[in-house]
Amino acid sequence: MEDEEFQLQFMKKSGKKYVWPNKQDQSWEMRDNVVATVGEPTMTDKREHCDFETEKQENLRKNLLKDYHNTLNDLRDLLNNDGSIEMCQLRVICHSWITKALLTRGHKSGREFTEKLIQILGDVDVGKEAACGFEIIITEYDDVMNRSLGAIIKMMYKQRFFIENIALLTEGFQSSRPEVKSNYLKAVSYLLKGLPRQVLMTELPKLFPLLVQSLVCDDIDLQLSTMVTFSDLAHDAPDLITKNLDSIIPQLLKLSSHEASMKVRIAALKCIREFSVLPLHIILHYKASIVRALEPILGDKKRLVRKEAAGARNEWFLLETAEK
Repeated sequence: MEDEEFQLQFMKKSGKKYVWPNKQDQSWEMRDNVVATVGEPTMTDKREHCDFETEKQENLRKNLLKDYHNTLNDLRDLLNNDGSIEMCQLRVICHSWITKALLTRGHKSGREFTEKLIQILGDVDVGKEAACGFEIIITEYDDVMNRSLGAIIKMMYKQRFFIENIALLTEGFQSSRPEVKSNYLKAVSYLLKGLPRQVLMTELPKLFPLLVQSLVCDDIDLQLSTMVTFSDLAHDAPDLITKNLDSIIPQLLKLSSHEASMKVRIAALKCIREFSVLPLHIILHYKASIVRALEPILGDKKRLVRKEAAGARNEWFLLETAEK
């Protein structure tokens, strides 16, 4: 039907008078008559054809933009609607995916949607979902929203996302209530995961206090992620770790006997073991307290924990030999 309307419009614009036959009366003979009636296109016909095609494309573009802006407005209102906590959580997840789509293609509305996501971090009921939204934005998925499936992914969008939002997250953490501080810390940890190692090394010094705070909060996933980061930094940025040992080691020893999670205990013990590679003249100060604190953990009820405790304690105990 669209082809018929297009041809009819073309004939009207070319100055030919012809009424397209009804569907039931169409035949190849009639179509031949149409061609004969219209005649061979002139240069004027072709130019008017192009003008009409351009007009169609422009109208289509305007309609698509109108629908697009209406959709964005609906999405903006999505988080303002009342509903159950579960429904609000689902809305935040939906908002996170829309934000990812806008950011990856460099759309100007990405900023607005990101600021809304940061604002939700301070909500007691759905702040955790907003923090997970940062993981959605940073993570590359094989089955959705990637270049192989036709998505527009701007280069270095993760770095821009970090640069534009790290200050807001830091300010939000400092001014937020204690019960939602972990949401901001979790968002920061996801941002760090999206940075290339070279960029990460330059940004970590000013963010290190936030990482230390991550060990104090009760979010197990955040604690695990932070301890993995510390273990890597013991080799990649030992100076950064040694400057903060006074605040890190006591918390790691506390987590090594974490009752609620075997994973946390194991991660803390692995981190303590990795710290034994730091410069000897600095870590000898902590040797005695660490060896003493790890002794009770040798009797942990979980075999894997006992194994990690024995390995970590032996590494630190051998520092005595190195000292002599």
